[in-house]
Amino acid sequence: MNDKMIVLNEFTGRATGLTSARPQPTDSAKETESASQAKCRDMNKLGEFVWNNITDEKKTYKFPLELEAPSRRNRQVVGMTEAAPDDGSKRESNKRRSLSWSLLGSSLAKEASQYSLSASGLPEEDVPKFRKMKVVDLEDDDLNRHDCMAMVCSVIEHMASIGIICKTVEEAKANPMPKWLSTITGAITADHTKPNALLFLCRVIINCAEVLKVYVHQLLPVILDILARRKLGSELDAFVIDLVVTVLTWTADLDAKDLKGLGVSNQAQSVLEFLVTHCGHQRSDIQNTQLELVNAWVGTWKRQLRFPGDTILQLCEAISLDGKDARGVFLFGIFVKNDLVDFLEIQDYSLERILDRLPKLLAGKHRLLYTTVADVVGLTFCKMNEGVGIDNNFLGSVESNLAAILKMGQRDQYVLVLNRICRLYEPFARSFTETMMLQLPRALASFKVAILEVIAMACIGLDKPVQKLEGLGFIDMLAHGFTETMMLQLPRALASFKVAILEVIAMACIGLDKPVQKLEGLGFIDMLAHGYVL
Repeated sequence: MNDKMIVLNEFTGRATGLTSARPQPTDSAKETESASQAKCRDMNKLGEFVWNNITDEKKTYKFPLELEAPSRRNRQVVGMTEAAPDDGSKRESNKRRSLSWSLLGSSLAKEASQYSLSASGLPEEDVPKFRKMKVVDLEDDDLNRHDCMAMVCSVIEHMASIGIICKTVEEAKANPMPKWLSTITGAITADHTKPNALLFLCRVIINCAEVLKVYVHQLLPVILDILARRKLGSELDAFVIDLVVTVLTWTADLDAKDLKGLGVSNQAQSVLEFLVTHCGHQRSDIQNTQLELVNAWVGTWKRQLRFPGDTILQLCEAISLDGKDARGVFLFGIFVKNDLVDFLEIQDYSLERILDRLPKLLAGKHRLLYTTVADVVGLTFCKMNEGVGIDNNFLGSVESNLAAILKMGQRDQYVLVLNRICRLYEPFARSFTETMMLQLPRALASFKVAILEVIAMACIGLDKPVQKLEGLGFIDMLAHGFTETMMLQLPRALASFKVAILEVIAMACIGLDKPVQKLEGLGFIDMLAHGYVL
């Protein structure tokens, strides 16, 4: 019998506790099968045969993040099951079940056919057969196309359908780990398990994640251990991402107490540092997806995690003002948002250097970089204010770097950066009201809106914001600034809108030495005369 079918039959028997009758083979087949079974028993005693020999260690599996073609699913037929007929009639039992079908895929299938009436061509009872194909739908990759993958996944799903697998997490937690599961976990954690065998077992878990979810307390420590020990390799490829996503899916229904009870804090921290170190990619869409994966991991395990300051500092210091990669800053923002950065420890070397580096990155050349930095600066102000208060050194550094940007004539960048910071920490806008007013007349389109938003945020918390703005001359400036715009709208305006436009123009004239001459110079008098004559 083929070695791989022996392995599959051994696993099936261990999982279900069932044995199937086998046909009486020829003498030569007996000798071959006896030798193979003896080999299986000997190797199984060492705990090495079942999974190490199910895969070819000479084969190299790759799971690239960049796919040449869109991923697809591959539906594989794994068997046939009896099904009720559509007309509701009762099907008579088939007394002549094909032995060759039971051994589908085995080297004995051909030899067994001589003992099967259906396969040998002898007449059967004239009984209608109602059969249904049993299929397993797997992602189409090299590992899922393995000869035994679909069969093993089918066995696990069948175990769930007939009640061998527990129905709830509570039930699985209250009972000892079943032998079939301990076989899998033992092989995963064993040092003698070869790399491809480990990949095979992990892919089985990924494929059957929904069914195996009830064993989250038994499987999570095992999976986190192999991820933390880099047993699946040192790259963040599609396979590792699938396994991390499986962990996140399982932990979605667990509370902080359950996660702490698993006792895997060190492993979760190691996985975090691995994700942080390897989440970069030359393609921005892939990098953004991996950053979201880090964000999800931190959000789930934050009670068991520490801020990896040294790693984040290295990433921040590697950022170039001429580049677009803001990965280190984005990661720092994730930890700040999840309250893993303790600003009480601001004298910590790594944190102090990061806070010194951030304001300098506001002068980046690319919009993606400086807007990301501005968001994180605003978030940092907000979290500082909620805790120990704003650090004066950090505040002064941000203000001085903003002033340097404006001094270099980068008005658009200055406006956008200030707007992004103030969106997350509104009190910061109060120091820049007059500066924003000076930028308003020359601003266009979205930049004008951004300036007005900053001025509006500066008014939040003031007792008399209108009087404050009026005292700064903001109201008059608005009226004068929009005079020409209002004049263009006047001919097309109707009823109350025309009155409103005239009111704005009238307010614009307040304070002018010679308002009539001003309006005449703009052509307003002629426009009115022609408009009303018509």
